[in-house]
Amino acid sequence: MRPRFFIASAVALMFVALTVPVFADGDKPGPPKSACRFVARPVLDATVSGTTPLPARQVEEDIDEVVAYADRHRDTFAGSYLEAASKHLRYFSVVFTTDIAAHAEALRQVVDHPEALRFYLGTATRDELEALQKRFGQELVWPDPDPGPNVEATGISEQKNAVYVQLHNYSRRVANRLQRRYGPHLCVEVGSFNVEPVG
Repeated sequence: MRPRFFIASAVALMFVALTVPVFADGDKPGPPKSACRFVARPVLDATVSGTTPLPARQVEEDIDEVVAYADRHRDTFAGSYLEAASKHLRYFSVVFTTDIAAHAEALRQVVDHPEALRFYLGTATRDELEALQKRFGQELVWPDPDPGPNVEATGISEQKNAVYVQLHNYSRRVANRLQRRYGPHLCVEVGSFNVEPVG
């Protein structure tokens, strides 16, 4: 019985070895740990941020005031979003590229729930991110014979302070080329219907 078991095990291992796809390091499927390694997330300024999250419906009452303030400070405004503190409680997080303390003081004067405001320091304004997203869309023709990016979606992540690009044909090679070309505010991700990586 032992020799028979050994032979069956060897056959099974051979089958597994033959069916596991082998990719060059630049073409490993799925998101590598470094997929968005160049993207520096905004940093919380705890010295001016509120510490009391509230139910989402309360926090949302301040949206109009934050949007109006952002429109008046487009040169430093980088984004805003509701940040989950728990299943039901939210912070209203706002990102600026400079003058965090001054913006925090001014916004606390015009919202109803300043205790839920959190302030982050980013490195690209919302206008700059929108310009980068537009540029990416305009330049989508790949500049060399290699397979280009098969884009599923693009958008702006205000939490990451970056433009995200989701690819059907994600590979490290394509991701690295895009990040080198478009800089530290492009985050390349695997699309929802990712197919086998291209060479």
